[in-house]
Amino acid sequence: MKTNPDQMFVATTSFATTIDGTRYMVRANKTRVRAGHVLLKGRETFFKPVEEELAAFETATAVPGEKRERVTPPAPSKKRTPPRRKKK
Repeated sequence: MKTNPDQMFVATTSFATTIDGTRYMVRANKTRVRAGHVLLKGRETFFKPVEEELAAFETATAVPGEKRERVTPPAPSKKRTPPRRKKK
């Protein structure tokens, strides 16, 4: 599989596997891996490329002289809840 090394993939099927003594539990539509990850080798059919843009996160350390910016995650959607019924 020849792809961009920063390309992300999401699992399309849930499965469990052991690779070099390490047990991996993969959940469909939840588990994401980067191109070249050991889980992709021989299991490419269980993953699809991630289409949406992933948010950039702040790095743990800054290079000397570098100013870091805070990234604000998108606001959650406003979900309407039905009004409570009054007790009689």
